[in-house]
Amino acid sequence: MNFPCLPSAPGERRLALRWMIALGSLALVLLLVVLATRNSWPGAMEAAVKAGKKVPLDRLVKTWVWRGLLVDCVILFGLAATAGWWSGSVKTRILAVPARRTFWIIAAGILLLAAGLRAPRLGLSFYNDEAHNFVRMTSGGFKEDSTDRASIKWRPATWFETLWQNSAGNNSQPHSLLTRLSFQTWKSITSATDGEVREWPVRLPSFLAGLGCLAVLGALMRSIGGEMAGWGTMLAGAVHGWHVRFSTEARGYSLMALGIALMMWFSRRAVMHGRWRDWMGYGLSNFLALWAFPGCLYWVLAMNGVLVVHLGWQAWKNKSGVEPFVRLSVVGLIAIVLALGLMLPLIPQLLEALKNVPGLRGEMKSAWWQDVGGYAVFGARWQDADAASPISVAMVRILAGSPLAWVGVVTTLVILIVGSLKLWSRDDLSRWFMIAAVGALILGWADMVRQTRYLNHWYLFYMLPALLCAFGQGVVALQDRFTFKGPLKVAALMMFLIAGLGMTTRVAWGYRDRPKGDERSGVVKVRGAIYPHYEANPDALKPLLAAIWSNAPIYDPRAVLIKSADEFESLKSKAQTEKRPLFVIMGHRESALGSFPTIVPQLESPAFEEVAVYRGLDEAQYTQRLFRMK
Repeated sequence: MNFPCLPSAPGERRLALRWMIALGSLALVLLLVVLATRNSWPGAMEAAVKAGKKVPLDRLVKTWVWRGLLVDCVILFGLAATAGWWSGSVKTRILAVPARRTFWIIAAGILLLAAGLRAPRLGLSFYNDEAHNFVRMTSGGFKEDSTDRASIKWRPATWFETLWQNSAGNNSQPHSLLTRLSFQTWKSITSATDGEVREWPVRLPSFLAGLGCLAVLGALMRSIGGEMAGWGTMLAGAVHGWHVRFSTEARGYSLMALGIALMMWFSRRAVMHGRWRDWMGYGLSNFLALWAFPGCLYWVLAMNGVLVVHLGWQAWKNKSGVEPFVRLSVVGLIAIVLALGLMLPLIPQLLEALKNVPGLRGEMKSAWWQDVGGYAVFGARWQDADAASPISVAMVRILAGSPLAWVGVVTTLVILIVGSLKLWSRDDLSRWFMIAAVGALILGWADMVRQTRYLNHWYLFYMLPALLCAFGQGVVALQDRFTFKGPLKVAALMMFLIAGLGMTTRVAWGYRDRPKGDERSGVVKVRGAIYPHYEANPDALKPLLAAIWSNAPIYDPRAVLIKSADEFESLKSKAQTEKRPLFVIMGHRESALGSFPTIVPQLESPAFEEVAVYRGLDEAQYTQRLFRMK
């Protein structure tokens, strides 16, 4: 049968038909869902508002999912109807040279090194966002039935909450789903009880995504600059403090970095080979990065911007057609289809959560820029934000303690600058990677300035993959500049690598046994173990334990999270009446003082004894203090 809307060439015709059938079938399925729910889902939120009730999560999700699916249907039907125009030719040109077995053997060794450096961090205490998300989306928590937890009731997190709960604005859907699967698998295998916390299964998805990111970057740079560039890139990432931290924290940044690495990999292959599979890979990796952390929108905008500029330059220089632009637009629309269906209900919750977040208010002055540079290049902030802490990791502290460390700083900067210039000298898409990273930084900064908001340093983690690529390319560029040959050249290169990676390795080593906030050790100090491992010990059950601005209760459901001064006084009276010791764990001192101006002075008065101090990383607010009433 002849369809005038389809190409006449047999290969192109088959390709267009496959697109029409795939997209049309998906659109039809979504349309059936839209029609089946048209009487209940679109007005679910409005019905709750009219009834004078707070909009439940399920009604919010139904309304926004329905709206997203409706738009998805329009996009998919439009793409299916026009597939004969945009599907284009069948690309078969392959220019890449497969990697040698030797490359992957050495790459596997570097990944083992990276895994060994990260493994000690997998079991460290949860802190802040990790703890909140563990309770909200992964495990569940105990219902607060009484002041001393004499009667506690377990409330498990639901899969619906895992996917859609974003009231705090920090639900990374893919990460939450993967951590839930990982944790539930561990729980089933070990027959762990409800309420038991185990950190490493929750961090395992980030750990594996981090190693995957290094592998993709290594393969990318091998295809750009050769095997040495691939190994140098992987090695730089393996010992980079920032990468070490975010590939061992139970948050979505490691998955985002994997998505960004895949964006770089697929974009270069798509421009070189022009195949639909590469363009689709690029579109899906855009979606993965945004799905894992919507804050990387600045990177996505910058990367797509430089890609359009590069395609325009190539089209003008080679007098080529618009086919690459068309393919980029199509995969972009498909990524939007996925985003609307899966992410749209999160956005209203995110915007509501951002309204009154005090941590996102402030000015970004010179110290902010120094810290961003310190994190991105060396893995640690430049300024010391917690001078009283003996374990604080900051560049000024390292350099003050060892002036020789300046050799590592200068060497690292030289490698990065040389690598960036070498990438820029190439006549392909890789020259734009560093421009995209810098552009994303400027976009994020400018947008936050416009909103009078403060951009947290870790939101800029999306810069790191491109910086690692520049480092790998810099190693090769410097190797080529060495005029001497043989073992002497190898020795010189190794010395340069040791100097260049020495600073980041030192930072990463400092992180190996230090959580950002240690919210577990106070419980272990009081109970001897975390829940439920202390349950059989009568001595462990005797103390009363309370917490102020701390997530310690996730490790001990008997601990009371103080919510008022009256509750604190009640605990003190109970301890005196029943002759039981009272311990209080306090974190985020300044915030705690603002919330409880009468309680914090009592804890710091002679009436209480400071039993232990558990220092956190980066800032004093992550320090946990344990007090005991005298």
